[in-house]
Amino acid sequence: MNRKKVSKVILVSLLLIVLLAAYGCGDKAAAPAPAGDKQYTVGLSLASATNPFYMAMERGINQKAEELGINIRTVIAEEDVGRQVNGVEDLIVAQVDAMLISPISVDGLAVSYEMANDAGIPVVSIARSIANPDLEAAFVGLDWYESGAVIGRWIVDEIGEKGKVAMLAGPAGAYMVLRMTEAIKDVLADYPGIEIVAELYSTHTKENGLRLAEDVLVANPNVDVIYCNNDELALGAVEAVEAAGRLDRVKVTGFNAVPDAVASVREGRMAMTISLRPESWGKMAMEVVKAVLEGQHEGYLVEIDSFVVDYKNIAGLKAEDLQ
Repeated sequence: MNRKKVSKVILVSLLLIVLLAAYGCGDKAAAPAPAGDKQYTVGLSLASATNPFYMAMERGINQKAEELGINIRTVIAEEDVGRQVNGVEDLIVAQVDAMLISPISVDGLAVSYEMANDAGIPVVSIARSIANPDLEAAFVGLDWYESGAVIGRWIVDEIGEKGKVAMLAGPAGAYMVLRMTEAIKDVLADYPGIEIVAELYSTHTKENGLRLAEDVLVANPNVDVIYCNNDELALGAVEAVEAAGRLDRVKVTGFNAVPDAVASVREGRMAMTISLRPESWGKMAMEVVKAVLEGQHEGYLVEIDSFVVDYKNIAGLKAEDLQ
């Protein structure tokens, strides 16, 4: 074999090694980036990987990332602040191009955001945010105060100007929880006849909703509304109310409109939830991340669409209206 042939064999072998190494990468594979475009890697840290709401959101994120030719590197938190902090630090070490984070704690993740900024990695928040917007390249979400006010006004419309309300407020320290709780209290404060009889904090699980609602029903047998900060809490609360034989007396409200919650509203068990269309939300967030990376994004809040789902409109809603 002459030297030219040997050189060609070596070159081909080296190319095969490079291709195999790229194929074996642990990140989720994306479609090839268009010619001339950089293929970005985005670090993803959602609050939960098992909550149906975040599962739908992650599905939308991954679908849009594949469409845009973006690799996703995911770390798992499961509502554990320490675990999320460690995961974000791993993403910084991995030198991802940007991060998409749903911060569990308004304060607990602040240092992580600072570290990412110091490393030149832009952070986009989704679903939840931190208290310092200067550390966020953008927030894809809602005006949490207005969302809480919508629920507060719905409660007044349903029970009138007198009644008892219990609050299963969600994770203590989460910015969305703080703002939504504040807004509901502000709305109800205009009606002296409405009393908040409980304000309880926990992570977003069905088990916590069941347990806390049972406690509420024992301590306040005449409660009229149990407000829940998300659907998992609300589904647990519905079980407690149903077991107590009080579905015709106690209204349970949710937030997120996951399929089980929508079914519960349709069955007349849960009184209300709010649709946030998490899959579409995830897709929108990836578009924002791409715009941030390319220097084309302006502003802070990218607001998603939301709407009340209750007995007034449930009959006319289709599955695609909620995705």
